Amino acid sequence: MQLGLIMVINLGIGLYTPPIGTTLFISASIAKCSLGETTRELWPFFLVGMLVLLAVSYIPALTSTDGNLGAGLSAVAVFGSLRS
Repeated sequence: MQLGLIMVINLGIGLYTPPIGTTLFISASIAKCSLGETTRELWPFFLVGMLVLLAVSYIPALTSTDGNLGAGLSAVAVFGSLRS
């Protein structure tokens, strides 16, 4: 499951970053502005995407739960795996 999420997040980041960045070119043409303007406004979203990718990659407890948030998943359980 973790590998699948890492791949999906990576592909999402790749869609809006150059040189391929198809959604970057499409959004710039729809907004009728230059790629430079679009890229300047994209940086906060790029940084958040990279932080999410790093969190999913290096904190396995984020992806190894069964999806039931009421099952007792706590910050200790998530960040406790960082010490080992």
